[in-house]
Amino acid sequence: MNQIWKASILYLAGAISYPVSAASAIDASTAITRYCEPLVSGATASKITATAKADGFKGDKVGNYPALIKDDMIVMVSDAPRVCTVQAPPAVTFAQGVVLVDKWASRHPGAVKSPSNTGPDGARVRAWSAPKEKRYLLVSEQTHPRGYKVLAFILAPLTQR
Repeated sequence: MNQIWKASILYLAGAISYPVSAASAIDASTAITRYCEPLVSGATASKITATAKADGFKGDKVGNYPALIKDDMIVMVSDAPRVCTVQAPPAVTFAQGVVLVDKWASRHPGAVKSPSNTGPDGARVRAWSAPKEKRYLLVSEQTHPRGYKVLAFILAPLTQR
């Protein structure tokens, strides 16, 4: 999990520096269900990108990474490493992010909550792994370069050891 987490932090660094605008019609929960779950289940990043573009997302770059942006929602998908990152609008609180991640875990029998409440970068996190489905979801509270907090959700496969 740490290897994908570290790769995802690279995505986050670019995503949190992107300016925000009006509220997005697609919320973080919908983005996770519609884009991240299919990606982690085997759909290609190009298929997910096409789906998101059909939903009104525009392709862009955040840092040097391809991103899908609609209003203030940012979705980043990758085939290698297979990971999906969703930056929620700034109005979404950490408590709301925790509820979303906890609900995701409740839909995955046998899900295991991470004992850590902080990520390797010191940010607040809530993470669950679903060993049976070989995936995990975490929410991390990141500080935007302009000083406000944004939430990043990362859904990725569990790595084999």
